[in-house]
Amino acid sequence: MAFATAGIVARSLGPAKMGRYAFAIWLAMVMGAFAMHGVGAILSKYLAEAFGKGDWPVAKALVRTGYQIQFTFLILIGVIAAFYVYWRIPEGQRLFTSLVLATVLPGLLSIPPTLTNMAAEDFSANVIPALISTLCQPLGIVLALGWTWGPHVIVKRYELTGLAAGFLFCKLVDLALRLWLSRGRFPEGTPHVALPAELKSRMWTFLWHSSALLVLDLIVWERSEVFFLKKFSDNVQLGFYYTGFSISGVLMALPNSFAHAASASLMVERGRNPSALNRAAAASMRYMAMMVFPMAAGLAAVSGPLIRILYGPRYIPAIPVFALMALLVIPKALVGPAQWVLRAVEKQAFMVRWMIVGSIVTLGADYFFIRRYGALGAAWGNGIGQFAAVAGIWFYAQHEEGLPIPWSEMARMGGAAAIMGGIAYLCTLPFSILPAVLIAVPVGIVTYLALLRALRSFAEEDGPRLRDLGSKLPGPLRDWYLGGMRWILD
Repeated sequence: MAFATAGIVARSLGPAKMGRYAFAIWLAMVMGAFAMHGVGAILSKYLAEAFGKGDWPVAKALVRTGYQIQFTFLILIGVIAAFYVYWRIPEGQRLFTSLVLATVLPGLLSIPPTLTNMAAEDFSANVIPALISTLCQPLGIVLALGWTWGPHVIVKRYELTGLAAGFLFCKLVDLALRLWLSRGRFPEGTPHVALPAELKSRMWTFLWHSSALLVLDLIVWERSEVFFLKKFSDNVQLGFYYTGFSISGVLMALPNSFAHAASASLMVERGRNPSALNRAAAASMRYMAMMVFPMAAGLAAVSGPLIRILYGPRYIPAIPVFALMALLVIPKALVGPAQWVLRAVEKQAFMVRWMIVGSIVTLGADYFFIRRYGALGAAWGNGIGQFAAVAGIWFYAQHEEGLPIPWSEMARMGGAAAIMGGIAYLCTLPFSILPAVLIAVPVGIVTYLALLRALRSFAEEDGPRLRDLGSKLPGPLRDWYLGGMRWILD
């Protein structure tokens, strides 16, 4: 759905207009990060630990505090956004920019219910709203491009304003469902208590380190390249870069869903059994590698025909940008478990120091590459900075905190994905664009699964865990999944 929405709108509006929209999205992301990081960082750690210990009064107090802080931030961010739009945005772009920035508000209020659901390990309560809001995305296409029936205009064409309005509607639907599904998380009669003084002190220390990390994360992880593209390039290059990071965002959707679920489970496990934290984090890293490696290699392999199908001939220069970003997203996708371990043991001080190094590398690479190569340089700058950040975090987590990074299993999975990507790319060469994708994708899937089996890419303990996941699937899908797991693991 996200692929179709991005492709249809971008094909019609062109890279220059999508570049303006990309800048508004980036502004919303930056504002949202500043507004959400405090409550998000605190609740993701301390609420999950309270659930793991069964300390319901403290858990309830944490959620109540989270809502109070978010309502305060809602007012503050609303005022800041209004002043920024009035003083810095050209008059013709103010309406759609305001609608995009307004999406920060439902995103901000969704943090407490989302993290409450995660702490309760009820992940379906977050997945269902995400799926339903995704199904609402065609509304943005209709409002952006209009809808005619013969000579009659059913819906006018609002272009970027319509696209932003549809985006905001999806966010509101998502918020309403998360609030509804987060009800009743605490046992009846749970008393209202104040947060203990010792916990407040730990929270403020944790929040201080998280605040420093936020600024650095925005540089390394959250597309600081947009600033340099806006300054040194044009909206067309910004539109090409938006094509790459919007589709790489789709690529990361499944691993991110797993990552959020796994991070909550790790924090709950920290409350129940601290000694099991590293083992659970290593398992999470293996499963994320299993998903990310083939998705990244496969998308890079079919990038040429895929961009032509989705975006049309005006976006052909974006093909190398997209292919490169699909591959360079891998370090970001796999760093999560190491970060969770360091946050769980409250070793954020190292992360702050190392992310300063990563930020310097990122900004230097952005400045050097973007001035010369535009969107392609932005992809290189972002990838180099992320690789430097990930290398340091992995090294510290392994050598100082004893995280057993599964190098052997990940190397075998990466090798399987690389071979699969090469075969899929060769499958695209003899065919026109649509048959190329339709042939390369199934060939790549079968090749990857066969190589996972041949290379024995899983640890012995993974078998029971992966089979257990099948028990949570619907009947027909469960049988297919369990059969596939038996074939790969046996």
